[in-house]
Amino acid sequence: MKAVIVKKVRMQTSPQFVLIVKRGNFYCLHVIGIAVDLDAGDELSSDAERRGVWRMSRTGELYQGNFIPNFSLSEAEEALCQLVNS
Repeated sequence: MKAVIVKKVRMQTSPQFVLIVKRGNFYCLHVIGIAVDLDAGDELSSDAERRGVWRMSRTGELYQGNFIPNFSLSEAEEALCQLVNS
């Protein structure tokens, strides 16, 4: 499954970013560590052998992360604001 990063915002209370990612017809939230080098427009693909592991198409690097699935874009943006400001 492929996904594209739509938006990246730094969390205020922890060293992490929250991403809005488009997968198919839905949007998902994805929390990543601050050291992971991802930006809006980057494409991700799931690793077929390991659940929760993603490959960055730009660099080929693997990293672990889970999606909070199945939002509309407006729902994803609202949830993003709640996560970032909590």
